[in-house]
Amino acid sequence: MVKVICVLYDDPIDGHPETYARDVIPKLEQYPGGQSMPNPSAIDFTPGHMLGSVTGELGLRSFLEERGHTLVVTADKAALETAKALLMESRLRLEETRRLIEQGSRVAFNAYQIASDRMPQLSEALAAADEAAEAFPGQFELGERTLLDRLAVEDQMFAAETGILNGRAAVVLAHYQVLAAMGRLRDAF
Repeated sequence: MVKVICVLYDDPIDGHPETYARDVIPKLEQYPGGQSMPNPSAIDFTPGHMLGSVTGELGLRSFLEERGHTLVVTADKAALETAKALLMESRLRLEETRRLIEQGSRVAFNAYQIASDRMPQLSEALAAADEAAEAFPGQFELGERTLLDRLAVEDQMFAAETGILNGRAAVVLAHYQVLAAMGRLRDAF
């Protein structure tokens, strides 16, 4: 489908002429020199309408619309230029929006990968803190550890558990950010 835009003369202020030099459009078979020329069969010409004015529409409306095209007729060249500028602006905004969505998707996916890749390290830290906490009572009874060491082990255990919880929350948040960037946040629920 094609959109045809025509900038034509304004309709006459004092009305259309009552008489015309011709009652029909002349049909020419060829250009001077013998080259054949197009002659559309569905030209909408009726006496009383000026073909070159806005209401006459060059006699092309039905010809174009029968073939699935659109005819836009205006007499305002400034409006046409404004429409072109607005169309260009909307195309630029669409391209910028696409770029921002793509960038947001990439950032969200990278955050998800980083958060997911960090989880094994956090699990190892928690396992090491568990081992230290289990070994502490025996070492304390032997006198190898003090109560300050006990506080350090508890602090290590707390930090490891907090790291695991924060890591899980970061993975879930990053997953939802990826879904949101893909426009599927609603589908996730």
